[in-house]
Amino acid sequence: MRRFGLNPNFFYNLEKIFFLVACKNRLLTDTNLSKQNKNSMKKLFSLLLFVGLVFTLQAQENTLLWKVSGNGLSAPSYVFGTMHVLCDGTIAENPELVAAWEASERLVIELNPADPKLLQEMQQLSVNPGFANIYMDLPEADRQLLDSFFTENFGAGLAQMGVLKPFVLSSMLVTTYLPCEEMFTLEPHFVELAKAREIEVVSLETVASQMGIFDEIPQDFQVEELVKTLRDDKGQEEFANMLALYMSGDVLGLYAQMIESELLQQYQDLVLDNRNLAWIPDLEKLFSQGSSFVAVGAGHLPGELGVLQLLRDRGYTVEAITL
Repeated sequence: MRRFGLNPNFFYNLEKIFFLVACKNRLLTDTNLSKQNKNSMKKLFSLLLFVGLVFTLQAQENTLLWKVSGNGLSAPSYVFGTMHVLCDGTIAENPELVAAWEASERLVIELNPADPKLLQEMQQLSVNPGFANIYMDLPEADRQLLDSFFTENFGAGLAQMGVLKPFVLSSMLVTTYLPCEEMFTLEPHFVELAKAREIEVVSLETVASQMGIFDEIPQDFQVEELVKTLRDDKGQEEFANMLALYMSGDVLGLYAQMIESELLQQYQDLVLDNRNLAWIPDLEKLFSQGSSFVAVGAGHLPGELGVLQLLRDRGYTVEAITL
């Protein structure tokens, strides 16, 4: 039996991994619609969103790396879309990506995994208030399902694991989808490179602000997503598809899949939009101080309120770099 353990990078990636879990679970959920109508409306809605996305990106190349210049900048900066759980670092070896990295004077990421306080803060914020256990509110069938899964894969059942917040449990679940023993995470990789070059590492967010996102999302919703993912026997296949989209540089395809998720349908402002808007003033300040290499989740790049369009709206030239 394959048994999974948790390393520090798991806690660093909690918010990002849960986002992948929720994006895998699709909707529509209106119980007044027949199954056929739900499928038809879903396809139409997804098509309209995807068409809008393509126009928003101004038919530019479909890529993960973008050059930001103009608007008075003395040197260009670069924006790279990451996926937070990979099996290897092949993409980090791409010559165009390496060139952009080497041309930059600082690294800008969502959170700095090298911060000595980060792991402790994340662990503290991963536990339900008062160590309340979610099994208290679960139907018996769901309780047994979760208990069996965590016992088999992590060596501890719901009696122990249930004190963790639901999004943490969902993040643990998705690590079992990886077709490899160890996770590769891009942000810690770039932090190590930054240390070697002795360049500055800047965080766009704090642990409290990032983890606090899920305190604003009802626990019932998070538990429902967790159970839904476990009951979906296509979970591993769909997750593999997301990985394939990312590794091929298909940010449009990845985003199109993301915006179909119930998470984004209900909470896109919390998970993406508000954060993107908050980052722009900080990015502008950093760009004005010299070339920066920005590495944030790929889901933050596209869309009308995505980082790329927001930078265009501020007068910058944003150009695709094909990887």
